[in-house]
Amino acid sequence: MSEAGWHNASTERQWWVLAILSICLVLLGRLGGFPLFDVDEGAFAEASREMLESGDWWHTTLNGADRFDKPILVYWLQAAAMQLLGVNEWAVRLPSVLCAAGSLWGLVWHARRLWPAANQERAWMAAGLLGTSAGFVLIGRAATADALLNALLLLGGMRLALFAVQGGLRDLRWAAVWLGLGVLTKGPVALLIPGATLLLWSVSTDRGGRFRQAVADLPSWVLLLMIVLPWYAYAWQRHGQAFLDGFFWRHNLERFAGPLEGHGGSLLYYVVVLPLLWLPWSALLVSMAGQVRRFWSDPIDRFLIIWVVFVVVFFSLSGTKLPHYVLYAGMPIALLMSRLLLDAPSGRGRSMGLFAGMLITPVLWTAAIVSLPLWANQLDPSLVQQLLVTAPSANDVLMWGAWICVLVVLSLFVPTSFGPKRWLLPSGLGVIFLAWVIVPWWGETLQGPVKAAGLWARSQSWESATQWGLHQPSVGFYRQSETPRQAPQVGQWGLVPALPKDGQNLVIGFESRGLRWVSPVAPVTSPAP
Repeated sequence: MSEAGWHNASTERQWWVLAILSICLVLLGRLGGFPLFDVDEGAFAEASREMLESGDWWHTTLNGADRFDKPILVYWLQAAAMQLLGVNEWAVRLPSVLCAAGSLWGLVWHARRLWPAANQERAWMAAGLLGTSAGFVLIGRAATADALLNALLLLGGMRLALFAVQGGLRDLRWAAVWLGLGVLTKGPVALLIPGATLLLWSVSTDRGGRFRQAVADLPSWVLLLMIVLPWYAYAWQRHGQAFLDGFFWRHNLERFAGPLEGHGGSLLYYVVVLPLLWLPWSALLVSMAGQVRRFWSDPIDRFLIIWVVFVVVFFSLSGTKLPHYVLYAGMPIALLMSRLLLDAPSGRGRSMGLFAGMLITPVLWTAAIVSLPLWANQLDPSLVQQLLVTAPSANDVLMWGAWICVLVVLSLFVPTSFGPKRWLLPSGLGVIFLAWVIVPWWGETLQGPVKAAGLWARSQSWESATQWGLHQPSVGFYRQSETPRQAPQVGQWGLVPALPKDGQNLVIGFESRGLRWVSPVAPVTSPAP
């Protein structure tokens, strides 16, 4: 390479490093500036807090009851963060942000091995696309297990792709390590997705040869089992059938067989959800679907296509559907989108589609909040409805939304000589708006009273308290004490969404936007409110 060529490549690489670092810093911004979202964030955070408090690092509880929802790894990370940084939102969300940042750098590092030097911009562009997509940002800042699983699936999946096309056993064994940690994060799904992808790719490419090679590699199995077996064997020895029923049967098999906890949907659920999660890049999903036949001829892209199709089809057939399930296909979608953008100069139609996505995204987020008074009153009476109709002012959201839209329009004047990466500026503005304005507003709207109630209760130094007619695990996190779901006894305090019919027998100690701490002066006879 000539000196000028080396200088240009170095400058390009520095630009991309700065861009990805900027995304990582945005993910960290305002991380502790809004309350935990119940049920998921509250449950993970409180279970990790109870682990830290008890000193039992091999078992999780939620409000004192055994919790078999997920394996142990994410709780270790959250509890360790709280031990270092204190019991707060920033600490329990930090592992997810670090996993999200690691995903971006891991994607770049592995993708640069997959493609020759002349095409390495594809790796950087894929990281930029993934890091500025709405779903990645939301789950990458949530105190749940999903950012960790996404990172491990990405690392394990990229190693499997390298093994598939190059045959290196070192890559296969690294894949076993990452996927073993994935099983320790969320169970068998961490093996199912990449394993099924490799099987289908191998059948369609080399009559199953590469898959048989993977299955026959004993060191890979040893590595995986060394990671997985100790905790699973311990949990089975400690809890016996309760662990098998709670984790494998209920939270894996029953989750696939039918809607769990009301989370169902039609076969077309992800046809609607996927474009929303990939805002502002949704227009590329349609273009990408039209290029499947052309991409299929490339062995690497065939692996990526199979990964995406398997995830979408498998979770479309699942009885339980949640939006973030389809984010398990984030890595291959980002790499395929990157090829789409870099293969040929953007035509006018594609440029208009991308610009529309950049502009419509902040408009949609702002409109959902500003229009709240028009639709919140139409909902059935409930705690959520009460919280929505008493939401804080949206003036700041409207102001920031307007400014973001203006800046998106101004980004059209970025020289076209920057190529496809010029679209990272308006998409990055959208990330800032989503992470620093939209999500915190919803957090304060839906969870502000729960946090206030928990902090008030902590100041009272009660020996025990309950939540009655509620499932808000974060109240225990803010109380820093277990708060089980049951009616309060005489003299005990309970958090309720509304006064029950015999409310005259209750003393009210705290009230905020539909939530109350109450204490009965006589035995409670009415059902939970």
